[in-house]
Amino acid sequence: MIASRSTDPRVVSVEGNRSPSDHTSAYERPAFSDTLLRSFGVRVWSYVVSVIADDRIRNWVVEWRPPTFETATGALFLVSVVAVALFVGSR
Repeated sequence: MIASRSTDPRVVSVEGNRSPSDHTSAYERPAFSDTLLRSFGVRVWSYVVSVIADDRIRNWVVEWRPPTFETATGALFLVSVVAVALFVGSR
């Protein structure tokens, strides 16, 4: 049973035998669609897509490069992804 005791009216209380991932996805869908309803939401998402599709940005801007084991931060990120996957998979 998952229960939320928040005073925030936007927080949805979930009860029953649903997994935490069900709760997350139930919250993410409205949040994503809410960004599209905002006046600048579509422009923000189109900007993100254009940045991801531009090879110059992905290759030259450090923040948009894919993580690799060649850098300490990339290795730390990839190891943490594997650790979280193993943890979630063992539950």
